Amino acid sequence: MRNSKNLLLVLLLILSLCLDISMTAYADETLPGSQPDENNPADIIPADKLPADEPYEDAAPKDNVPAKDSPADELPAQDTNDQPSNEPEYNTPPAAEEDTSPIEENTSPTEENASPTEMSEKALPQKADEPISEEEDAAQGTTSSITISAAGDCTLGVDSRYSHNFNKYYKKKGSGYFFKKVRSVFSQDDITIVNFEGTLTTAKKRAKKPFTFKGPKKYASILKKGSVEVVNLANNHSKDYGKTSLADTQKTMKKNNIGYCIHSAISYQTVNGVKTAFLGFNALERITRKQIKQSISQAQKNNAAIIIVSFHWGVERKYYPNAKQKSLGHYAIDCGASLVLGHHPHVLQGIEQYKGRYIVYSLGNFCFGGNSNPSDKDTMIFQQTFSVKDGELQPENHAKIIPCSLSSHKKTNDFQPRPLSGNEKKKLIKKMNKLSKKFNVSIASNGKIWYAKHVTG
Repeated sequence: MRNSKNLLLVLLLILSLCLDISMTAYADETLPGSQPDENNPADIIPADKLPADEPYEDAAPKDNVPAKDSPADELPAQDTNDQPSNEPEYNTPPAAEEDTSPIEENTSPTEENASPTEMSEKALPQKADEPISEEEDAAQGTTSSITISAAGDCTLGVDSRYSHNFNKYYKKKGSGYFFKKVRSVFSQDDITIVNFEGTLTTAKKRAKKPFTFKGPKKYASILKKGSVEVVNLANNHSKDYGKTSLADTQKTMKKNNIGYCIHSAISYQTVNGVKTAFLGFNALERITRKQIKQSISQAQKNNAAIIIVSFHWGVERKYYPNAKQKSLGHYAIDCGASLVLGHHPHVLQGIEQYKGRYIVYSLGNFCFGGNSNPSDKDTMIFQQTFSVKDGELQPENHAKIIPCSLSSHKKTNDFQPRPLSGNEKKKLIKKMNKLSKKFNVSIASNGKIWYAKHVTG
């Protein structure tokens, strides 16, 4: 009996020791900090300690100086008096941008590859089948994206005193020829706007000026087949054959369902439920800040979520904007413009970021019948995707340039703009980086635009 009691005590002691060891092991597994906590910054591995990814194709170009072996890239020395002196330059864009691709609905984790957090969430009762209340639906809001493309001077016609080449190309190749190589860009966006520099008229009385451009009304089909929805008519060639020629051009655009903007005439375009207003001003004539502000205010009163303002301004063949351009561009944004587009210099100028909005100082020539062989054939398409939530423009700005030549032939103008690739594309992007250097903007090798997170003013 006594031996039995001793044996029982030994067994109880062994059992007690085993239980103590088991409890200690369990405590070690559940101590705070023994597992990475995604809510604790100290437990998250810094991004710069992670293995390096493959090179990101949107990384900003290292060299912001145009290639020296391209005659068109040999730019005049910059006039430092016209450049902002107290605005920071953009140095290096982020190595990668936030992934904004849509989340697929049916991507719940499987048991074999799910994390403990995902598995615990998966085990919770699901509410996917419950109807969303009106309050919850309103709280989520509705977001729409609108992509707008912009190109420069389009003269669909000739000054018959100097050349008939454009008309000859139309007669031989038809209206679909001219925008054939850029139509894929314009047809895939939501709205395309160009500066229409000339007239579509049968008027014969020429204005007293060095260059006057006109084409027949049927040339509107070039814009239609090129998927151009809006034209700016506020420029110094809209009345080349008098006021009648402007009225003729407006009637022709309206007949072909092409919107036009000029001073108080605002073009409204609604896509995906979002209203966009297009305004145009010829700054070579007398315009006042009051006119600009009133027109932008009118667009706002008419519930335009996006307001695009085009200015015909600057000095021909100058690669840098002057003080007036910068002042007007800033003022338009101060008044509520979402984007400012410029033209008239017939060459490209830089892009500025101001208060989170872009000013494209000059888009250059595009489909330009006014010159049979421009010495600088560089041009581009500026493209921006806007996000609008519940009628309010969101701060995200997804913009890029598509480098182009105004001709598909290197030694003459065949009036058929084409996107560039390879070394030609690289040279034009380097050129635009130089022109935009003082404006907070850097352009990556794929054309994507980056800007400094800085608010001016």
